[in-house]
Amino acid sequence: MVFVKYLNWILLSSCAVFLAAGIYSTKVAKVCSLIAIGAFILSRACDRSKPFFKNFFEFTSLNKAIYCFLAVAGLATIFGLSAYESQKVFFNRYIIYFFIFFVGAFIGKRRFALKIIILSLSVGAVLVSVGGLIDLFSGGPLRRLLTSFGAPIYGTYFLYTLPFFIGFMIFHSSLKLKLISFVAAVPVFAAFIFHGSRGVWLGLIAGFIITIILCSKKRGYLFGLSLLVIVLIGSVNFTRERIMRVDNDSSIKVRLQMAASAINIFKEYPVFGAGPGSYGGLMQDYYPDQAKGARKHSHAHNTYLEVLAEVGILGLLSLLWILALFFCQGYRAVKKDPDAYNISFMIMFLAVFVSEFFMSVILVGIAAPVIFWLLLGAGTQVFKTKKIDKVKDAV
Repeated sequence: MVFVKYLNWILLSSCAVFLAAGIYSTKVAKVCSLIAIGAFILSRACDRSKPFFKNFFEFTSLNKAIYCFLAVAGLATIFGLSAYESQKVFFNRYIIYFFIFFVGAFIGKRRFALKIIILSLSVGAVLVSVGGLIDLFSGGPLRRLLTSFGAPIYGTYFLYTLPFFIGFMIFHSSLKLKLISFVAAVPVFAAFIFHGSRGVWLGLIAGFIITIILCSKKRGYLFGLSLLVIVLIGSVNFTRERIMRVDNDSSIKVRLQMAASAINIFKEYPVFGAGPGSYGGLMQDYYPDQAKGARKHSHAHNTYLEVLAEVGILGLLSLLWILALFFCQGYRAVKKDPDAYNISFMIMFLAVFVSEFFMSVILVGIAAPVIFWLLLGAGTQVFKTKKIDKVKDAV
């Protein structure tokens, strides 16, 4: 149907705008997300080629785990301490992530659509990085890169983008695309260095190293590139000082206290947690004795502990189930066919998985987590496709 085709174009366009500019504005991110979800629902409802349920939810290896996580989050909302606050989080975040995952799975089956999404993400990464470097060197003493054209940016954003530049630079068959990826990676890598996030740094290095172990081809190139990353980051005084400054670092002490608070909340509400979005309001009451009176933080700076506190052990197990299924599928894909797409997605999600031990991003807010769930859905389709270039479906 022509109508369905137009809806698919609207879906793809809204995702492209989101990836290119959504990081700058919460309003743009929300509007683009809602347009994409609306177009997806309408296009699936109008397409009668398959039974409704099978047509609506793209089949992936993660479906059962995704359903389970959403169901547990729903139960945690019902049984949570603050139904009003938890309902806001559930419907404004968890439901959106759920649908965005299937939007990504729908896009991931189509070669042209997937290329548009990756291109949009790459363009956005370059713009954000250039804007960040301009802010950084616009005058005054050198400091951490935390804004781009005045808008705040988060380190995880670089983990969504750098692996694609590097994966395509090494593994893609097109020399032209290799050169473009190299040129585009320069400002992104520079912004990543000056951002100086230790969790993101560890995540990226861990993603490279694990992928090297899995990859059967061109292992030497990846190993050399990983060493280059380590050398470049270590050579920048500003970043090296942040990474090495562990003794007397108050931020580490505070994060340990925040982690202890999350564990104490979990002990009180072990099955379904205290409810989505409850951590910020409860953390001061559950601080360890030596931290009583410490200032309030909205999040635990550790996704897994925050989920444990807010959605309980069932929530954490279902989230880990999602990630475990994804990595098992990625492991098979990389071992069988270490091409640019498989490698890039594997490095990216391994890096994000590790970095989430040090921050709360993939389930907080609208910009960065929507990118995560969109690419997670796309990645499941890439991994189960033998060769991305053989996918013939169009938008």
